[in-house]
Amino acid sequence: MVQAANRGNLGITVDVANFHCGPARLGEIAALPAHAVNMFHANDLPDMPKADMGIYDRVLPGDGAAPALEMIRELKRIGYSGYASIETFSHDLNKLPPLQVASDAFNKTRALLSEA
Repeated sequence: MVQAANRGNLGITVDVANFHCGPARLGEIAALPAHAVNMFHANDLPDMPKADMGIYDRVLPGDGAAPALEMIRELKRIGYSGYASIETFSHDLNKLPPLQVASDAFNKTRALLSEA
């Protein structure tokens, strides 16, 4: 769809939670041209049935069961070196001090990016 639109300002956001809950496979990331990826959304999901997951069930990157590390490795393989955005949609994280959540999310995301 992005290629058919042929617009320089249109791209794909690769989101760990949406990828994990949907039908996508890692091979689909490998097939993307790096320039088509505009953003990587770093987050994770707990180990629970996908059908039971909601938007506020997310956990910090690397703390869950989604293939975040593998996704980052695939993005690196295709040459993606763009933005990463941390998403913390979580009732549990909302109960914590914002500075603590921001610091933990940053450190966990940086660790994943380094490990990949």
